[in-house]
Amino acid sequence: MIEKIFNEEKKYFIFTFLLICLILVCLPRFDRADYGPVKKFVGTEDLYEGLPYDILIYKNYIEFLRTGAGEEKVTSPYSYRVLVPSLASGLPFAPLTSLNLVNLFFLITGLIFLYLMLANLNLEFEYRVIGCLMYIFSFPMFYYATSGYIDGTIIGILIACVYFVISEKWKSFFLFLMLGTLASEKIIILLPFFISYLISKKLKLKTSLLLISLFIIIYLSITFLLRKYAPGISEPYVWTPGSNFILQNIYRPKTYLSFLITLGIPGIIAFISYLKLSDEKVKYYSYFYVGCATSILLFLYSIFSAWSDGRTVWTIYPFAIPLTVIYLKFRKEKAVKV
Repeated sequence: MIEKIFNEEKKYFIFTFLLICLILVCLPRFDRADYGPVKKFVGTEDLYEGLPYDILIYKNYIEFLRTGAGEEKVTSPYSYRVLVPSLASGLPFAPLTSLNLVNLFFLITGLIFLYLMLANLNLEFEYRVIGCLMYIFSFPMFYYATSGYIDGTIIGILIACVYFVISEKWKSFFLFLMLGTLASEKIIILLPFFISYLISKKLKLKTSLLLISLFIIIYLSITFLLRKYAPGISEPYVWTPGSNFILQNIYRPKTYLSFLITLGIPGIIAFISYLKLSDEKVKYYSYFYVGCATSILLFLYSIFSAWSDGRTVWTIYPFAIPLTVIYLKFRKEKAVKV
């Protein structure tokens, strides 16, 4: 009994340590403070009023929601992403500080659900910690998480959604899907993963079709309402491929560098696991591989239709981290048998 209590207290202590680590990793770039030597490595190209264009629009969005003035400074597609600016506008801090606190909240939420996800996969405590450490000590957590973008919130919601899918808590899943759709259109990458999970688990066809239909209805309904009623200059916006995007991305070294360092250990080991795990295990976890593939395709599409950087491929983490931890456990068990 005493040993059990001690082990539980140890787990709480370690998880508290993980929370502190997450905050510390986010601190150097929080609000784009870029303390010390960090500033030398931060890009300064294409700044508007001292900020990247995306961040400037989110700042304007928060100011508009607070004061009602400056609606013309909020443009699509950023005007469709209402969740983070809306939550940030209710906080009593400077716009970017408020936005980054919202990001931090959802990143912590993501850490909690990542731990629960790995527990749901029947992975021992040490493997759950390894997965959480990969999430925390990563380039995107350091560079993008609280620097003024909204991707931190998206990642936290994606992880929660993946957890609710594999634990088949459908009401909670659809609630977070709504939040994700309000946060960013990127949440659509969950659809192939969701369909793959339903197929792999061989749910009743009627149940699967109902769940997929609900996903599509929720996403399309919210997207339609956002495009119709979101504040700001919300002219219809489509991520259409164009030669200008292709040229600026293909000839920009940071396109490839940011992809590789954001993909990081989880993305690389997830790929290795596909080659090294037995066919039976690969098929069993096929839905995670589908999620990884969708994230890579999203990045490739961004090369042709947007300003492409590592933030896009950060969406692979909710799928790649479980695969990485599963593979590490597989390797250890194989070594023990030998």
